[in-house]
Amino acid sequence: RDAAAAEEAAAAAALEAGDAEVPSALLHEAIDAPPPVLEVGAAEVTAALEAAGAEEVGKGGFGVVYAVELPSFSGWGRVAIKRALPGQPDDSVSNMMDEVALLRKCAH
Repeated sequence: RDAAAAEEAAAAAALEAGDAEVPSALLHEAIDAPPPVLEVGAAEVTAALEAAGAEEVGKGGFGVVYAVELPSFSGWGRVAIKRALPGQPDDSVSNMMDEVALLRKCAH
């Protein structure tokens, strides 16, 4: 049992340092018992988007999707952030909020 605890601690340290992928066991645990929804502040998201590590991974009619590291998700690797293009009509924002509500229900 001590060996398993040591292995888990080493994996957590590697994740924290950004030196490893999220272990599949941790992912399966999160799927079976999802963590609570985390509210992330605008300042944290803006800082992540402006950081050197932000990577554009997609673009569509509504906006651009970036892969970024968020301190609130330490150890989970990069997350996707969708940033709206300027001048979007009000119904586009409503559609995006519908998408957010749907994604909150998914284990992805």
